[in-house]
Amino acid sequence: AYRFEGDESEIAINPPPGGHTAEFDEWAWRPMRELPELIVPFKRKVYEQVVEAFQHLVR
Repeated sequence: AYRFEGDESEIAINPPPGGHTAEFDEWAWRPMRELPELIVPFKRKVYEQVVEAFQHLVR
């Protein structure tokens, strides 16, 4: 697990080069417990497992 301790201005979700489609078009700080509901359904189970595994690290 990693904790971002930089400035928000360092976060960039620029489109990938070569005409590839970006996976993300925006970002926001959200409580970790909300993440599974924000993700596409086919990835939701994995996000639920990640939240469960890392919940102890949330301050």
